[in-house]
Amino acid sequence: MFYDLSNSRRFEIAIFVLIFLNMLSMGIEHYGQPHAIFFMLEVSNAFFTTVFGLEAIVKIIGLRYHYFTVPWNVFDFLLVVASILGIFLEDIMIDFPISPTLLRVVRVFRIGRILRLIKAAKGIRKLLFALIVSLPALFNIGALLALITFIYAIIGMFLFGHVRQQGALDDMVNFETFGRSMHLLFRLITSAGWNDVLESLMIEYPDCDPHYRNQSNGDCGYPLLAIIYFTSFIIINYMIVINMYIAIILENFNQAHQEEEIGIVEDDLEMFYIRWSKYDPHATQFIQFSQLSDFIASLDPPLGISKPNTVALVSFNLPIAKGDKIHCLDILHALVKHVLGHVEETENFRQVT
Repeated sequence: MFYDLSNSRRFEIAIFVLIFLNMLSMGIEHYGQPHAIFFMLEVSNAFFTTVFGLEAIVKIIGLRYHYFTVPWNVFDFLLVVASILGIFLEDIMIDFPISPTLLRVVRVFRIGRILRLIKAAKGIRKLLFALIVSLPALFNIGALLALITFIYAIIGMFLFGHVRQQGALDDMVNFETFGRSMHLLFRLITSAGWNDVLESLMIEYPDCDPHYRNQSNGDCGYPLLAIIYFTSFIIINYMIVINMYIAIILENFNQAHQEEEIGIVEDDLEMFYIRWSKYDPHATQFIQFSQLSDFIASLDPPLGISKPNTVALVSFNLPIAKGDKIHCLDILHALVKHVLGHVEETENFRQVT
């Protein structure tokens, strides 16, 4: 019973509805809220934590140690533990004189439940997968961005480290030290307020002292050099390098989408085994030949073949074991070949199936 419940589609939908309701209850919380709302939110938090805890228990009983072999289940389990820990720590902090700031940090554990919606949202998972695949290339672009910013920070110190602080320039926003130069350029990468900084660096006599501390240009700026400096920095870093991040992520997202359109993805294999469990509840890895047509028809595209599917099943040329039984991997191999064409039975294919 617990196994069937843990694999039930209705059970999953009910859990995701509760996650969505939990998200709405989190949005109600606000600063200076009445005590009645605070009490209602505390009760709802305890209710949702209990429900999600029971969900984890049902799946652990039904799937046993296989529950922890699925990354999403481990993720759910950690969130449940964090939520329970957050409730206990919150009670401890109320009983003892502990800073309210720590109490707010503990309540952040609740937000993690919303991340479970990623499991249900196929598009979000695809985008997250594209982001993970893009990480090596993004790291290389980040290194290039840091190198360019480093060079411009050194140049900025030599050119504008002496400019008088006025306008957008102050004790923190200036080129006087390397750290402040990097901090300012990091802000300018987003093109935030670069025109105000440029205007402040274009200061000329009589608004500045050309002989300040006997320096070559005093505390005045270099208008022409400032224009060239900022224009080149914005074009290289903001318009080219930063947009390379977007280009790489979109390229990997498009590639993941194309692979999904023409191939078999992990969700298809998971769907296959979930439907298989209904026809093979004792996990013998075999089903009767008489059940094959109904099983194939119950599968979702691209693996499923709707009835009448007798001709397609005959073309599969499946090996039949003793007792008119068929092995699950033989069926899966035949379905994959039907979708993709001929598939060589390599070691990688055996690991996938």
